[in-house]
Amino acid sequence: MSEIKLSFIINAYDRPNYLENTLKTIKGQIRDDMEIIVVVDKTGQNMKELADSYGASYYETTYRCGDIGTPQNVGAKMARGEY
Repeated sequence: MSEIKLSFIINAYDRPNYLENTLKTIKGQIRDDMEIIVVVDKTGQNMKELADSYGASYYETTYRCGDIGTPQNVGAKMARGEY
């Protein structure tokens, strides 16, 4: 596998149908130098299986943060891409 150049960070909050649509769109464009990171605010939904089925990294926060910045910051710390 080549070096990761691009990281997609997806915030997911209690909407598995939106997550699946987003993952389908990204997966259709995926290249060897890209990664997908899904950060889920603890919602009770079982979205890990969905993320796994698309080869995405998955992280579930242990709290309900309720804002957009916290999951993005968590994803940015996990990201290995240059962009």
